[in-house]
Amino acid sequence: MTTPSTPVPAMPAAAATLVSGVVDPGALAALRVLDPGGKARLLERVLAAFETSLARLQPQLVAARRDGDAETV
Repeated sequence: MTTPSTPVPAMPAAAATLVSGVVDPGALAALRVLDPGGKARLLERVLAAFETSLARLQPQLVAARRDGDAETV
């Protein structure tokens, strides 16, 4: 993978906290390469979609953990 020649905007602190230990740093770097100047706000849009999915699926995760359903978790 190549490094973009233009500066990449820093990830907002809230987003960094959200993805810390959850999202592959290599995947984040690949998204930054696709939108090197950040003008399309691709990383922000992907993180927003992730957060929306997480909120939607969280009740299922909580129920599966409560019921000991490791396969669903």
